[in-house]
Amino acid sequence: MDHFFSKDFESKMLGLAKTTLDKDPKTVLVYRIFEVSNKAKKMPETKKDLQKLLRQNKAQEFHKFYGAHSIPKLQEWFKVPDFGPNNTSIQYYRKYRSYHWEPQFVSLTDIPYHDSSFYYSLRDNTVLVSVVFL
Repeated sequence: MDHFFSKDFESKMLGLAKTTLDKDPKTVLVYRIFEVSNKAKKMPETKKDLQKLLRQNKAQEFHKFYGAHSIPKLQEWFKVPDFGPNNTSIQYYRKYRSYHWEPQFVSLTDIPYHDSSFYYSLRDNTVLVSVVFL
């Protein structure tokens, strides 16, 4: 399965990453991912598009039944309006303490390619890769 990012994802995350990660390099910016059915006529570009597909059962949180990629407060997230093409915000902060949670995230590029201390449910070779290069 490929990742299809929402409209202006890169520019939004780049702006947020520059301000947030400069202040605290140990922070990562976790983003939500979803599965979209092939019955959907087009890929969602906005939260409004995505919410419509969720209501029609044509989309769901990625690995919904496993919970490994689930991020709490989904309905609250939908209520926050989009900020435009170059801006976004952090919904809330959460400590990463569960090896059952496998978030997708943006980080600085100087993180190690492999980190054996990184929580992972099967304790195998977790590989960390940057999405947005700063």
